Amino acid sequence: MELRHPELQMFTRVQSALPRKSAYTLNDLAFALGRSKKTAYRHLQQLKRMGFVIASHEGVFTLRDSVFLPTSVIPKILPSLLAISQQRKLRLRNGDRGIERARHLLIALGGFPTLDYAAYELTGYQTPIAFYFYPNSLEQAIKVLRENGYVESPRGSVILLPKIGDFSNPIQRVFHDSLAAGGRGILDAIAITRKFPKETGSTDYLHSLLNMALKVEQDMGGSDHPVSSRRMRED
Repeated sequence: MELRHPELQMFTRVQSALPRKSAYTLNDLAFALGRSKKTAYRHLQQLKRMGFVIASHEGVFTLRDSVFLPTSVIPKILPSLLAISQQRKLRLRNGDRGIERARHLLIALGGFPTLDYAAYELTGYQTPIAFYFYPNSLEQAIKVLRENGYVESPRGSVILLPKIGDFSNPIQRVFHDSLAAGGRGILDAIAITRKFPKETGSTDYLHSLLNMALKVEQDMGGSDHPVSSRRMRED
């Protein structure tokens, strides 16, 4: 996927003028873009369609960290963003997360694990929180989970994603998914690229990722992984 010129201009302005913070208003976006609120609203809808908006309510919205990635990287993560924006979350009916049981059921059906557990298997870096999975058949996976006591829930830790984009390079796909997800995913992405630089092809923008990681750690107020991004920078 390629960015059209108007989209490229939008990202350039957002990255140069929009401060990084937990939430924004339409006025913030209008000021960053140097446009009217009406135009800013159109750009906000475009960001939503691309998967960069995490949530919005009554004129306030939050953006993924990935919106601040180098513009050369944005086209590479668009399939991941679209998939994540269409995620389906499930948990057991009794309230348990049911991750291990779901893992066995889903892997037997066929598909591709990504993000937390996949990143941990590649790097051993951050303790997984949720199980993300690209099933070969999304509807079949949901059917099987429901038959085994799972229900859809916004607090679910078993997260199914529709297959969008290229999966021929598994390491690169987990890397791009991690970048797209933002937050702790940025830390996973750095760990992956340090271990698999050729597979990820990210050496040109590793410095940008390290700077983003420091901001993520500040926002998280510490993290559960054993090595800080500062240590990663020094290695």
